[in-house]
Amino acid sequence: MTAWFASVAALLSTMGAAPTPPHYAHDEKAGVIIIPAIHARAPIRQGTGHHVLNHSVGHTRRSDWPGGDGTTLFWGHNVTPMLGLPHGVFHNINRLRRGDIIKVRMTYGTFRYTVRRHWVKEESEVVDFLRRYRDGRIYLLKCFPDFFSSHRYIVLAK
Repeated sequence: MTAWFASVAALLSTMGAAPTPPHYAHDEKAGVIIIPAIHARAPIRQGTGHHVLNHSVGHTRRSDWPGGDGTTLFWGHNVTPMLGLPHGVFHNINRLRRGDIIKVRMTYGTFRYTVRRHWVKEESEVVDFLRRYRDGRIYLLKCFPDFFSSHRYIVLAK
């Protein structure tokens, strides 16, 4: 899975989206994501490794930060218990509906996004899929289906 994350990071580095300052070190807390419709609230940390995702939502290193013009990728566990939950913080993102709100409170500002669409993509299709968009969107991604990682469940908010 690490090679796959590296390929996503390489793709994002070619998108021309510079991260919004400040710079966050690996596993550093950068903010909080709040998704009222599914009662989800979790810290956002830099990185996407298991150590980060076991206690927070992870930000892909070379994706833009919220508030910029580029693509922001947030990863969350699906079934791994965390933050006192019996499952991952993104377990219920498939229940989000068009128009639901996602709030992202960063150390440098608060941003509000509206859910637009959902997709299920094979892991191998995600890089090409994300290559299409570069316009201030955020994506929430989790492994799919439960207990497997062959696909990714993707929520777009803008």
